[in-house]
Amino acid sequence: MERESELIEGIAYYHVIFTIPHELNDLIYVNQKLLYDLFFSYASDTLITLCRDKNYMGATPGIVSVLHAWGQQLNFHTHLHIALSGGGITHTGNFIETRHKGFIIPEEVIGKMFRGKYLDALKKYYGSGKLSLTERCDTLRNSYNWQELIDTLYSKKWHPFIKETFNVNGNAMEYLARYAYRSAISNSHIESISEDEVSFQYTDYSDNNKKKIKTVSGQEFIRLFLQHVPPKGFHAFQARTCWFHWLLLGC
Repeated sequence: MERESELIEGIAYYHVIFTIPHELNDLIYVNQKLLYDLFFSYASDTLITLCRDKNYMGATPGIVSVLHAWGQQLNFHTHLHIALSGGGITHTGNFIETRHKGFIIPEEVIGKMFRGKYLDALKKYYGSGKLSLTERCDTLRNSYNWQELIDTLYSKKWHPFIKETFNVNGNAMEYLARYAYRSAISNSHIESISEDEVSFQYTDYSDNNKKKIKTVSGQEFIRLFLQHVPPKGFHAFQARTCWFHWLLLGC
């Protein structure tokens, strides 16, 4: 893969998954482009802010993010897969590695900062009238219902998943590509199709990763699949900071 040759050799890469609480599903679905952009922006901003902290790395890392909007059962489940470099560029232009190999930043610290940034921006959007409050979001026009939602979201723990996944052999981009070029469901997961129903296989992570079969009507299957089609012109793959060509760009 062309991008593999541009990775920094000799450092680790981390797989980070940010997930948006399900209470925001309806609002995000009605405001996809606006709130997906917000998701990309504040997830990466959170990681960059913390990595620049000398307690963790003291440098600006490289980030590549891939948005997924589906869960195993084709339900609406918004999350970001992020490849995060285990090293970065300091304010003096030097390259350094993270201080904590295998454990870059505590998940609780990441989650708390991301929650604060995302919800603060969301409240500003609401106050300025930028949010569409149609369909299932109609009740949020009532300021009391809106505040109740915000209070609920602040009370939840927004813990991301993070672990060292990639090694120095250039497999970081190959690993992430599995997520970048994946659709909501592949043909191999379709078990059967009849005139009225579609059956597909999924993994139930809450039940010891068991493989199960879900059967829905043909119309429902189409509805489930189409809710994951991104808005026209929206890019579900984004890079932030100079992961590639660091020395050439002088970040």
